[in-house]
Amino acid sequence: MARTKTRTPTPAVAAPALTTAQVKAAKKKAADDIKTFLEDVCSFNDDAAEAIVDDQGYSDLDELCRLDDKGADNLCSILRKSQTGSAGVVGGHQISNLAQERLKLAIFALKHQKRVSREIDLSTMTKESILQLDQQRQMEKTFTNKLNGYAQATFKDLALRWCLNSLNTGGASKAFVLLMPCARTLFRRTRMMTPPKTIPPSMPR
Repeated sequence: MARTKTRTPTPAVAAPALTTAQVKAAKKKAADDIKTFLEDVCSFNDDAAEAIVDDQGYSDLDELCRLDDKGADNLCSILRKSQTGSAGVVGGHQISNLAQERLKLAIFALKHQKRVSREIDLSTMTKESILQLDQQRQMEKTFTNKLNGYAQATFKDLALRWCLNSLNTGGASKAFVLLMPCARTLFRRTRMMTPPKTIPPSMPR
């Protein structure tokens, strides 16, 4: 019988390690990309975008994605405050409400890209592309189930959202059928959250 030759698999060639200079260059490019993103997409001015990246340390996407709406509000509040340094009192940065709200929506868009396993390329994200996710963001704010910073819709969340949409579009009869279980659930939660009334003991006759 002829012998079958077994071939030893060729080991994968490891990628060469980056030099210190290459690592620094990559970090600088990532920081510059975030500054450009904050200016062009979120409408921050140059000084505010530089302060977010350089002074506050949001120089990579992982740190930026850890922010939630409250964190974004706190960040903008810190940047607006005046600071006292060796040169005296330095005025805070001018940050419009539009830029603050765009930052929240941009962070949501970045998180959305990560959870659907898409590679994040800031150069392809525009104001128009993140504005398309505004309705999705507003809807997820109503979800009650949270997991690792992401909103997870339960059946009742989706049913309630469908009911509201149906009422807005005139489908009242269909909405009523699904709205009843949601109403019962909300009623039960309200009763559970309301502390029981203390009934005073009856006086002896």
